[in-house]
Amino acid sequence: MNIQNYKYKYDLHVHTTPVSKCGDIDPKGCVDRYMELGFSGFALTNHFGATVLRDFKTKEDFMKFYMHDFFEAKKYGDEKGFDVIFGLEIRFPESTNEYLVYGISEEDAYNAYDYIFGNYEEFYKGFKNDKNVILQAHPYRHPCFLQNIDILDGIEVFNMHPHHNSCVSLAARTAQENPRLIISGGTDFHHEGHQGLCALCSEERIENSFALSSLLKSRNYIFDVCGNKILPYNFH
Repeated sequence: MNIQNYKYKYDLHVHTTPVSKCGDIDPKGCVDRYMELGFSGFALTNHFGATVLRDFKTKEDFMKFYMHDFFEAKKYGDEKGFDVIFGLEIRFPESTNEYLVYGISEEDAYNAYDYIFGNYEEFYKGFKNDKNVILQAHPYRHPCFLQNIDILDGIEVFNMHPHHNSCVSLAARTAQENPRLIISGGTDFHHEGHQGLCALCSEERIENSFALSSLLKSRNYIFDVCGNKILPYNFH
């Protein structure tokens, strides 16, 4: 392989305000910051779960609010030649575990809403299809715990959020011991100054959520952590 061919950079774990209340930067601001760093795009994975629903009386009200940040970022990104990819970071009432979902549309997000008050196993078995991938985010960050890997497509090994210890080494070992698992990584961006700490690098542009899902399944990508290249699989 030639590492220089992997020239398109994407952050797979980005949050914007106001949808993710813990974030500081609005959708357009996120696009601008990542473009300044030379990124080709990012996956917008705002928080999606029962705790986010408290201010909304209906599914329609929540979904209109939730999709707003993506539509704003996508429209602005399209104008700038920057790829904004739709994703979810979903949580269920049973625990603090969170899951990243790619290979989805707005309609899929509406369907995901119906699982929010259930549990993860029900969600995986009912929502999983041949187009999407469902990965556990930061599985070793306290107080999270590793989900049953039989109902995971992969795990986020390289979560680079500076305010949390995501125990990257333990996640990397789990991936090594379970080669079926897809390996992902991202900044988990929320705050000014943290943008672009981890990038997935690909040989071609990633135009949408389904293309990202296909790429993750292909395993033909590498990671860049602040200029340090990481090969997640056994490339030859």
